[in-house]
Amino acid sequence: MAEEGAQSDRRYLEGFVRGRVAKGYGEARIRQELRCKGLDPEEAAAALREYDWDELLHEVYRKRFGRSTAASPKERAAQMRFMQQRGFSASAVSRLLRRMGRDEDD
Repeated sequence: MAEEGAQSDRRYLEGFVRGRVAKGYGEARIRQELRCKGLDPEEAAAALREYDWDELLHEVYRKRFGRSTAASPKERAAQMRFMQQRGFSASAVSRLLRRMGRDEDD
């Protein structure tokens, strides 16, 4: 089927990534899922480069938690865990929370 053009790993990979991004998953989680499916890591990396992960992180955070940052350290830890389970790096989430905290101060 691949020889006839009816099946393409690249097309499947791009559609899979697009679907996972639409559901609010981060780069690390999607990369792991692609690895488990046995897809070519180089093609996966190329497909993942198409997205602005910081923007997606911000969108997912706002959708789940609203526009304000956590009021307590316990809430902040829960938010960090949620975002990391979604596949966003701890450093990216920390940067977002710091930036949002500064925006609230203004």
